[in-house]
Amino acid sequence: MLVSFDFNSEETSMLPAPDIPFFSTDDPIEYCGKVAILDYSHIGKEGMMKLWVMEDADKNVWWSEKTLVLHPSQIHLVNNISLRIQGTTRNGEVIFVPHNITNTRTGDAIVEPQNITLLHIFLYDLQKNLMRKVEINESPYHTKIWDVVGIDDVENLMNF
Repeated sequence: MLVSFDFNSEETSMLPAPDIPFFSTDDPIEYCGKVAILDYSHIGKEGMMKLWVMEDADKNVWWSEKTLVLHPSQIHLVNNISLRIQGTTRNGEVIFVPHNITNTRTGDAIVEPQNITLLHIFLYDLQKNLMRKVEINESPYHTKIWDVVGIDDVENLMNF
C-alpha cells in the first residue's frame, strides 16, 4: 500500500501497490514525473532490475513490468555489493549507495565488509540504461561505519 498526500488539498489517499512477487521496503522513486517501484534485488548477481510505473494514480493503473538489464560491461560495478536506493537526481538517475550496516532487533549495528576503500555512489540512468560509479576521494574521515544521507531536490516555495 502506498500513501499519497496532496499538499494543495491536504488530502491523503491510499494507493494499492503493484501486484509483484517482491515488494521492496525501499521508498518509491520518481520516473518521468510518475511514481515508480524499482526491484533491484537481482542487480548484483544478474545485472537485472524490474520497474513498475503508476500510469494513472486516480484510476490505480500500473504499467506492466519493464525489465532493465545492465550492459555486460557494467555488471562488475555492482557485483557482490549490497546496495540500497537513496533517491533520484533531477536528471532522472537513480542514486544507489552501498549498504554496509545492518541493524539488529536489539539495536546493535553489524558492519558487513565491503570491498571498498573509498566512499562511492552509483548513478543509474533508467532512460539510457547506463550505470556509472562516482567516487568520493581523499577524506580525512575514513571509517568502516558510514552511511549516505540525502534528500531529493525540493522546490523553493518561498517568496522574497
